[in-house]
This record gives sequence, structure tokens and C-alpha cells, in this order.
Amino acid sequence: MAYIVSPFTTFADTDGSPLNNGYVYIGTANLNPVTNPISVYWDDALTQPAAQPLRTLNGFFSRSGTPARVYTSATNFSMVVNDNKGELVYSAMSTAGDVSQADFAAFQASVNASLATKLSLTGGTMTGAIVLPGAPSAALEAATKGYVDTADALKVNKAGDTMTGKLNMAAAGIGFSDTSTQTTAGVAKTGDTMTGLLVLSGAPVATLGAATKGYVDTTAATGSPVKAWVNFNGVPSNGTYTRVGTLITVTLTAHDMTTGQVANLSFTTGGATSGSYTITVLDANSFTVTDSISGSIPSGNVTRNNFIRASFNVSSITDNGTGDYTINFASALVDANYCVSGMMIGGGPANSGTINIKAATTPSVNSVSIRTLGIASGAPGSSGFTDPTYVTVAIIR
Repeated sequence: MAYIVSPFTTFADTDGSPLNNGYVYIGTANLNPVTNPISVYWDDALTQPAAQPLRTLNGFFSRSGTPARVYTSATNFSMVVNDNKGELVYSAMSTAGDVSQADFAAFQASVNASLATKLSLTGGTMTGAIVLPGAPSAALEAATKGYVDTADALKVNKAGDTMTGKLNMAAAGIGFSDTSTQTTAGVAKTGDTMTGLLVLSGAPVATLGAATKGYVDTTAATGSPVKAWVNFNGVPSNGTYTRVGTLITVTLTAHDMTTGQVANLSFTTGGATSGSYTITVLDANSFTVTDSISGSIPSGNVTRNNFIRASFNVSSITDNGTGDYTINFASALVDANYCVSGMMIGGGPANSGTINIKAATTPSVNSVSIRTLGIASGAPGSSGFTDPTYVTVAIIR
């Protein structure tokens, strides 16, 4: 909406003095306002109609002898101003009024709301991503992610990297601002002690070349007739366990194990995953293992079927029942034409016994199944399958 004002500072008479007792007509733009009046009001809410012609007092609209403002909903309108005698002072076929305070406030609020979504030229924090039209060309232009990633991929990582081309150095070589740490961080040619592992590039070729663990293990396995051996305890023992996430703490009275040994565990309740685990000893009656998956059941029961005291090329022992075991090789043998040799002691009433390849099974390159037959002390004719305290088996080829 707009309120009506004089095209000049005040309504003036023909002699330039403020128009007193004049007559003002407001009408449709480009039409005679006397014969085509429009609605005008004393308030900007357009609720108090003002009768036409409007009267003036000392150059201003007058309402009951008091200067007042007049409003209309039209943004353009025609106007005729007559003096107190009805003589024409001036007229305008199309003129515009001033903006009301309410409309200006609404306009200002709209502008402020729009500005709030913009980033100031002085800087600010973006709440969303900026998508640039392309890679930068000038030094101070913003860079796209693709431009940065491409450039970064061409650099050598400080933590270590593999060059795809030659590194051309200046004649002076690489300089260090402080050589004291550089001289002590390397391995002296005259001999030194490593504080970490030395990872070689491959198996040795020259006679004096450093050998990898894999080369030594393979050579030992190939050169020795013993392709695998194991010393294990086959007596089952029951206990309980608690778990937090993947960490399982087993309570087993006098478990007789040391850290790094492999135990075959069956979790009978609680949902933990049964299998062979490398254990970490906490004390004489408890140890921990790490499950492959996390569980929500906090506790349960467990049976330790057997545990490996020491071994070579044996990954685990599968418990198939009383006196019934499968020895699983860590690395497959060249063939199954090997010899199985073993001894046992302890387990129930038996002090000793014999170890045989399990009937109705065939040794393979990956495993062999055995049975442990105990002989009761003092009764050579009395025997039966038993779980021995000590079982030693060697695979010879």
C-alpha cells in the first residue's frame, strides 16, 4: 500500500504559499480523478475511509483541523489540486505515493532473510558444498577436490612410498638441518643391533644373502624328513567364560598353559564361536582369546577339548570324541605318502598306550586322523580309547 503525498514538499498555492483550504482529488491513474475517484483512507491499515475531495491546511492534508496522512492501495494514481475558490492549482495524470512503514518493514525483513543465506565478502562459514565450474588457473582461485587429489597422487608419501620414476638429486645430494639423529637412526655397516624387524625383498640368491623366515622354514621342511610334529594335551576340561565384545575371558582351574599356545575350545552356551584359539594367559586359572565376531551374551560355559604345547607345521587339533583326533597341517605336504609316529601317556586309568591312524580314514596332504588306545596299568589285556595327557606325533616323509 502507499500513502498520498504532494509531488512537492507541501501542497503549494499558485503564489507559492502553503495551500490553505484547498481541494485535492485522488483518482484512477491517467483518468480524471474528479470523475474517477479511488478509495483513500486516514490509516495505513485501510480501515478508516477518507471522503473526497480532501481538504488542506497550511499545505498539508487536514483531518478535523489537524495535519494528517492519507493512504490508498493503489501504487499509481491521478491527482487534481484546487485552491479555496475551486481554481486549478496543478494536476498529475499519474503519480506514485510513498511506501508505508509496514510495507517497508516487510520489504526490509525479506532483504535481511535473503542476505542471511549469503556469504559475506569479508569471509564466513559455508553450510554446504561449493561446486566450482572447473580446475583453477590463477594462483588465488579456489581449487576443486579433483584438482587437489590429482596433484596429491603425484607426490611421495613421507611415511614411505614407491617411486615410479628416477629421483634426480642435485650434486650436493640431500641435506639435513640436524644430522645427529640421522647418523644414529640407521644401521651401521660395521654391525649394529636392530630395534625393529628387517623385512627383506625376497628369498636370498647369493650365498651370503640374508635369508627370510619363509626361506628358512621351507628349506628346513624340505631338507628334514620330519614334515610336521606336535605335542598336545588331549584331556578335555570344563570351565566358564565372560565376554565383552570380541574379547573372551575363560576361567579354567589349573589350565597349565602358557601364552601363545593353541587351545581347541567348544563354547557350549553363550553363543561364542567354537574353534582353535591362540591364548593369552592372565593367571594360573584364567586366559583370554579373541572371537572373530562380537557377541551380546555376557557369559557361558566352555570345554577345552585339547591344547597344543608346541608344534611345527600344525595349525590345530580337532577333537572328534574320546581318543579321536585330527591333526591339521599349517602347510600342505607334497603328498600323503608319509609315516605317522607317536607316543602317549596318561589319561584316565591308562599310563601308556599306542597311537594308530584312525580306521576307515585316509591320510591327506592337509591332515591325518589318529586314535589313542590306552592300556591300563598292570592289566596288559585291558585297553580302550582314552584322552591322554601327553600325545606326541611326528609326520615323517
